[in-house]
Amino acid sequence: MEPIRTSFGPRLLKPSPGMALAMAVVYTLGLGMVDSLLPPRMSFTLFYVFGVAYAGWCAGRTSAVVVALFSALVIGWAEWFNTHSDPHPAVLAWNTVSRLAILGGVGWLTAETSRLARNLTRLVEEQTAQYKAEASRHKEARERLAFALDSARMVTWEYDPAADQITYSPNAVAVARGDNLEPYSSTAALLEQIHPEDRDRLAQAIQRVAVRDEPFEQEYRLRLQDGNYYWILAKGRRVCDSAGRMTRLVGISIDNTDRKRAELAVQIQRDVAVQLSLASDLQGALEALLALAVRLDGVDCGGVYLVSPTDGSLRLAASRGLSQEFVAAVSHFPADSQRSRLVRAGKPVYGLQREVLDGGNQPLEAEGIGGFATLPLIHEQQLLGCLNLANHTQHPIPPDMRAVMETMAAQASGAIARIRAAQELKENEARLRTIINGAPLVLFAVDANEVITFAEGQALDDLAAASGAYVGRQIQEVFPNSPAVIRCIRRALTGETFSEILKIRDLWFEVSHVPRRNPDGRVVGCVGVATNVTERQRLQRHVLEISAREQARIGQEIHDGLCQQLVGLAFDVNSLEAALSARQHPLAPQAARISVCLDQAITETRRIARGLFPVSLETEGLALALEGLARLTSSRFAIPCRFATSGPVEVPSARLAINLYRIVQEAVTNAVKHSGARSIAIQLHGAPDEFEITIEDDGRGMPFDSRRRPDAMGLHIMQYRAGLIGARLRIGPRQQGGTVVSCCLPRELTLDSTGCEPKAEAARSPEAHPNPAGG
Repeated sequence: MEPIRTSFGPRLLKPSPGMALAMAVVYTLGLGMVDSLLPPRMSFTLFYVFGVAYAGWCAGRTSAVVVALFSALVIGWAEWFNTHSDPHPAVLAWNTVSRLAILGGVGWLTAETSRLARNLTRLVEEQTAQYKAEASRHKEARERLAFALDSARMVTWEYDPAADQITYSPNAVAVARGDNLEPYSSTAALLEQIHPEDRDRLAQAIQRVAVRDEPFEQEYRLRLQDGNYYWILAKGRRVCDSAGRMTRLVGISIDNTDRKRAELAVQIQRDVAVQLSLASDLQGALEALLALAVRLDGVDCGGVYLVSPTDGSLRLAASRGLSQEFVAAVSHFPADSQRSRLVRAGKPVYGLQREVLDGGNQPLEAEGIGGFATLPLIHEQQLLGCLNLANHTQHPIPPDMRAVMETMAAQASGAIARIRAAQELKENEARLRTIINGAPLVLFAVDANEVITFAEGQALDDLAAASGAYVGRQIQEVFPNSPAVIRCIRRALTGETFSEILKIRDLWFEVSHVPRRNPDGRVVGCVGVATNVTERQRLQRHVLEISAREQARIGQEIHDGLCQQLVGLAFDVNSLEAALSARQHPLAPQAARISVCLDQAITETRRIARGLFPVSLETEGLALALEGLARLTSSRFAIPCRFATSGPVEVPSARLAINLYRIVQEAVTNAVKHSGARSIAIQLHGAPDEFEITIEDDGRGMPFDSRRRPDAMGLHIMQYRAGLIGARLRIGPRQQGGTVVSCCLPRELTLDSTGCEPKAEAARSPEAHPNPAGG
């Protein structure tokens, strides 16, 4: 029965609305059948109320009204069936309506009662759950509060100013370090254990709170039973009588040592960072580091060792809080000593010196060193030295200070590396400045806006400019009359690296330009070196003038001496040939061949003389001299050589014309001898700002490294002559195959060029001597 009750009971009391309506209808129908079969005097009307009430309780008001209506009809039918007579319609209607009203009212009341009961149950359950959750939270809060109170390093106290008595009420763990605060039963006894720096301030605060209505809150250092000072935070409130006089001061004292240590450590780390970042002297930086380090808890002395770059030993660079005898004894540790090996291990070492170090530490024992820490100073995986911190007590350095010490060591490593790098940079800068100020050159830098950002060097004196006079100025402002300088700067700003010889005022400079790029590869400026080569240019020009005079002299001697002798010999050979031919001598043909060879020798000698001393340069100009060179090349080597001009091509200086002619002559010779060219083209172009001569051939081209070969004398001479007159010489491949030699001479250099050219007054043109043999 128990299983049936436990399973059927909840289903009967808490069915679904549809099930409850069906059960009420079945109950009413069954009750009506029973009522119709029993005698008329046995009335079951009241029993219909249970069905209506059940439907209203379980299914709601609508179901209750439905069951009430059904019950009224069933009752009426049972009454009619049981009496076997026709009741009066009015009576039947009245009874049915009355029953419907009564049963409907009962059903409605039951449904409302059920709804209110369910709402009340839900509210009770919600409130109960809320009360249970709040009770659980309160319990957890009480447990946490109890744990915090039990774990806190604090005591509660009460001070009676009339009796000058302090009463303590410690909690379960009132003395976290095993210290007993109860002996301090009076302010006088308490003040004796206060740090001297905090004693007067605490006494004045106690006196003020006795006469003023203000909160009592003080931080002070208290010496406890282990002999060390600990930070205490004391807070209290006045308790006054009805007259407003303080009768008691109650409060708590909290061990605030950890927080004060953390604050001090943060402050020291900040001060170390500031001091080291501002330091420029290594010795001063190390002394400032030690002055801050000895303020740490558990530290009262220390030293900094640096690794010697020569033998790897440790040498004491700075110390603090140590006796002179001890400093002298530990100022140096060889590379193979135990202390050096500890440092080279690269890990911090903490502990008592008698536990970590082996025997033979009499200086440490005599000094009374107990706890110590050795922290390697490492920067970018390079050992710089070590930071040693210690105390004169037999207590190890507190563990919570180790992270602070290691941070200080890292800061010191970076500062030492930075200061050393700065000192080395200053030394290098001083050496560089000595070189700059001792050599005839100028170092300069220009940004992308063509503004000079740096200009130093002894050669500035040659330009009558002080050091830094050009800095911050535009190059157009500094060199308004030197367009070649501006052109080269702009050329370097396009990303090209090159060297040129430039004339600035009355001086010659060999200038090397190098573009300066940012990490993205974009050109942001250029740097360069300008060397004063005025004297070298003068000497080189003098050498070339001597060479030109010697060439002219040799050409004249060949023309006036050798050529005349060959001409005389040619006359004799012609006479001999005529005589032998008249006599029909068998040697006549041989004499004719000798005559022809002499004519060819005379022609070749005149060509050599003309090449050594091109008189047409002075008489007819560069263009006609180059045209003659082209004709001579075509006839001598049977290679078509064309010459063309465009624009104004007059060169006012014979010195410039001779050097340009020699450059073209050497380029043509190279094309004939080495390139296997089938044709050569020479073009002289005159522009408003420059002259340009190009020599092109369609030969094999020039090997990539030919200009670097030591035997490429012709190319070196071409470069030499171009640099001497300030021209730009470029040698490169031709697009259709072959080689292009280009020589550009700024026109401003032709306007102010001076110099004496070799002029042989007795020189005569080779064309003035006709070939007597018809050559």
